[in-house]
Formats: sequence, C-alpha cells, structure tokens
Amino acid sequence: MRDQLELQKRLTTQLYEGVLTDDGWKDALHTISEFTDSPQASIIVLDTRRKTLAVNETFGMPHETAEAYNAYYNQLDEGNAFIDTTPWGGWYLDKRDFSERAIQKSAFYQDFMLRHEMSTTLCNRMFAMGSSEAYLSMQRRPGQKEYTGRELTTFSKIIPHVQNAVRIRLHMQSLSERAGLSSMVLDHLQVPLLVLDEFGHILLSNAACEQLMRQQPCLTLRNGCLQPAGLRPGHFNQMLENACGRQGPAIASGALLPSVAGQHALQLLMLPLPTKLQAFNTWSRPLALLVLNTPNASHGDPYVLLQQIYGLTPAETRVALSLCQGDIPKEIALRNGVSVDTVRFQLKTVFAKTGVNRQTDLIRLLAPMKLFEHTT
Repeated sequence: MRDQLELQKRLTTQLYEGVLTDDGWKDALHTISEFTDSPQASIIVLDTRRKTLAVNETFGMPHETAEAYNAYYNQLDEGNAFIDTTPWGGWYLDKRDFSERAIQKSAFYQDFMLRHEMSTTLCNRMFAMGSSEAYLSMQRRPGQKEYTGRELTTFSKIIPHVQNAVRIRLHMQSLSERAGLSSMVLDHLQVPLLVLDEFGHILLSNAACEQLMRQQPCLTLRNGCLQPAGLRPGHFNQMLENACGRQGPAIASGALLPSVAGQHALQLLMLPLPTKLQAFNTWSRPLALLVLNTPNASHGDPYVLLQQIYGLTPAETRVALSLCQGDIPKEIALRNGVSVDTVRFQLKTVFAKTGVNRQTDLIRLLAPMKLFEHTT
C-alpha cells in the first residue's frame, strides 16, 4: 500500500513536470504503466468530426503497432461503439462492456490485439478540447490478470492529475505545431495567406493576411470558420473540399469577391497545401492554402506567387507558366535558349516542388492563377 502511495506521489510530480519535454512525458507515461500494472499506456485522441481515434503518445507500444492502429485498425476498434455512452472520467473496460464471445469473433482482437500481444484494454474518457477528445488507454498482455473493479477505483484517484497534465500537453503540442508551420510560412511567404482545414477553420494566418482581413468586410468568420461574403452558396466550401482532395485528387481553384463598401475587389486562390509545407502539417489531416490578393498588388503576379509559394527558381517559373500557356518543351527551350533536356529536367523539378506527376496536373493546379494576372 505504501509503495502504491509513493508511486502515486511520484506520478503526480512527473505529470506536471513532464509536460514540457518529450523525455519527461515519457517518464510520466512509464509511471502510469507501473501504477496500473499495464505494459502499455497511451494517450489516444479522437477527432470528433471524422470519428477516428489515433495514438498520440505512448509508452510500451512499439512504433509499428501504433502506426498500424492509426492507419487501419482504429476503424475496427470495438471501443468506438462505447465512445458516446462512456461518461467523462468514466472507464471503458472491454472484458466488462464487450462480451468474451464477441471478442473471440472480433477482427480487431484476433488480427490486431492478440497479434501484438495485447489481451485486454482499459480506457478512460478524460475530456474534450475543441474538435478532439482525449483518452488514457492501457493494455495488459496474455497471461496477466484482468482489470478489476477495485483497481478501477484506485486508478480513478490519478485521473484528475492525468487530465490536467494531458490538457496542458496537448495545448503545448498545438502551439509548437503552429509555430513550426508559421515560422516556415512567415519566413518565406510575403503574400497574404491562410492555412485552412476542409471545414474552413483558420489554423494559421500571416501578418499580411491579418491586416488585409481587417480592411475587407467581405472576409467574415462564423464559429471560427472563414465564410467570405459575395460568393454563391456552397462555392467556398467546394473550393476547400477540392483543395483538400476530399472528393478525388486535390486541385486548385480561384474566385473573385466583388468590391464592398468602397474596398477593392478581392481575388482568392485556393491551393492544396504545397509540398514544402507538408512536413509541417502535424494536424494530420488534409489542409488548404488560401492566397488573398487585391488587383494589381505586386505579390499577386503569378510569377511572384510561384516562386514564393512553391519555391520555384526564375527559370523553373518561366517553364511552368509557358507550359500553362500551351507551349511544348521544344518551344520553351527555343525561347529560353536552352536544350530540350534542360527544360525536361526543369519540368521534373517543378513537378516535385508542386507535388504533381504530369503536365496536365500542373496545368490544372496553376490555371486558377490566371485570375491573378494584371489587367491593364
């Protein structure tokens, strides 16, 4: 009993001290594993929009096991059926809530749990934060005793501390992720832009965009989602879905918002999140990059946009724009005074930087930029 109390005190300290570092947090999860006699202890996050569970951080679970769960087996997890009926702070215990006979017939248990040396799962529904819910999940191996009601009463004593620490940890992760993406964007892109998810939630905006939004009454927010005024109903949402690839290959699109209250008309360019920014997409879901521009702004020139957004060189930019105008590599080579092989190599580099595989895909991606061409 004394050892359990000492372990509980150590865990409480580790939880609050560990939120700042990965190593410290790993130590806290390790102590949770010891306290609950569970070889594996993990923080699971539920995306309430998509109804998908994912292992966020874990102790004792091999990396390949967590990857397999997040990629496929989360969809088969029998615990999904108990998400809405488990009270906050309450426990889901598979051997209690899901019958032994059902477990024997379950593909999740037979193909995933047992194959990865897990025999039973205990999960606490901790709290909701935005569009996510956080869970503490623990597993025991075949041959270990099953979790008991008395143990659940004991484990419940640490849950308030785990809840507070996980809430802080997830918030700090979010800030760190936003900082990573924003530093990349702010350092290299001067054009006003927003990073959006498929629902229109603003995940990131740079200073130029924030200034433009203050000046443009047509850029309205509803429940944290961008809803530009002046477009036909559903048009903006369709642009988002196209850029996020929710209904097929991710494609770009453009639109023009008419002038309002004496302000200039506003050009919108919705792009799939560029390849060079995907490394910073730790939101783990499809995102779109929305570029905003007023007519005749210098940064709105397609030549400038291609260099800023995709990191193309001047030569690569000329090749990409010429291709979009209908020129073939031989014509581009002749105009630029280089060999056809050089143009083909430049095109290959353009494909890699823009995330496309064919000339037709590149043309489809860049076609909306014609909206940004200056008019005289």
